[in-house]
Amino acid sequence: LNRSLHAGSCGRTEAWTYDPKVPSSLQPTMYSGVSGYDRGHQIPSADRQIDQYNRQTYYFTNMTPQLGSLNQKGWSTLEGQVRGWSDQFDTLYVVTGADIVGSYRTASDNKGNRITIPVGYFKALLGYKKSGTLGITSSTGGYTAIGFYYEHEAYNGGYMAKSMTIDELEQKTGFDFFPALETRISAANAARVESTKDSWWK
Repeated sequence: LNRSLHAGSCGRTEAWTYDPKVPSSLQPTMYSGVSGYDRGHQIPSADRQIDQYNRQTYYFTNMTPQLGSLNQKGWSTLEGQVRGWSDQFDTLYVVTGADIVGSYRTASDNKGNRITIPVGYFKALLGYKKSGTLGITSSTGGYTAIGFYYEHEAYNGGYMAKSMTIDELEQKTGFDFFPALETRISAANAARVESTKDSWWK
């Protein structure tokens, strides 16, 4: 997450459209909302406050059908906190995704095509602070990390209740989030970063 991209002032462009780099036949059509669901951004609009980049957050490839009771509450709170954390790091890497494994729910997009409803949403965060002044960064080559997983249901509680280590998130989702980390800081330090829920995150 680059603070220079979310420090602008363009606001929401509401420029809902197809991603020009992906065939439209492979994208859900979501000019308007899907019945019962918000158009949930994966990269939040507020993360891209320069007009040309904000427009990209409204591509249909960045949308999933997401319950408003999650999207506008607990998930939105986490997104805002991530932006706040990003201001404290030299670099904050953010991996966001929708979990569709085991999903049995679908909804119709604006063209009547069936699209899968995710069963959950996740974020994996890896922060770098060269000075080593945040949490465990002083002993891990400057890095600390945390994961979050939200079941796709109404939630308006605290984001730390949904937090876990990167190892736990990898086990839950099946993804290897930061495979190059050990080449930067050694396998032992990378293992510590990914197995520790640093108390700094709060």
